[in-house]
Amino acid sequence: MFGYGLDETRRHVHLSDGGGFENLGIYELVRRRVRYLVVTDAGADPQTTLADLGRAIERVRVDFAAEIDINAGCLYRQRDDALMQQPYALGRIRYADGSQGEILYIKPRLCAGLSADIYAYWRSNPPFPEQPTSEQFFGEAQFEAYRALGQQIVEQLLDSASPDSMTQWFARIRQRPDVPTR
Repeated sequence: MFGYGLDETRRHVHLSDGGGFENLGIYELVRRRVRYLVVTDAGADPQTTLADLGRAIERVRVDFAAEIDINAGCLYRQRDDALMQQPYALGRIRYADGSQGEILYIKPRLCAGLSADIYAYWRSNPPFPEQPTSEQFFGEAQFEAYRALGQQIVEQLLDSASPDSMTQWFARIRQRPDVPTR
């Protein structure tokens, strides 16, 4: 129940979503020096503080001497500017051993080019897509609005063509003028 004595060498493993330490999964991927990270930050963040991203960047810097450089400023807009919001940014990771990686950070939010049903749900539920994650009982309309939002943002990043590899996908994203990079 308390997770004492449970680690990867034991018969029983304590499995957690990591929410008590780092919500995005960046920490463990950086520990493994992963070349391409795709991170979706679906935590409620109505003020766009990007606290989960900031906490992850600070922890990997301190614990692994890895630097994540991402243009987080492009992700912030006032709620009134919903259609001007940028839901993603591409950044770099410099690992302590000199190797490098890239991080695609996706913050599901309203932006231009989404379907009418997503905008309709937002207009009838103004906190969307920043509804509190403490509410775990989604109705069908709420669930579908979040699912469709994530799908449509990723489809924008795919440009209607599935890449053959992560290397190819990140190269295509790097070439796009609408994706802020560092």
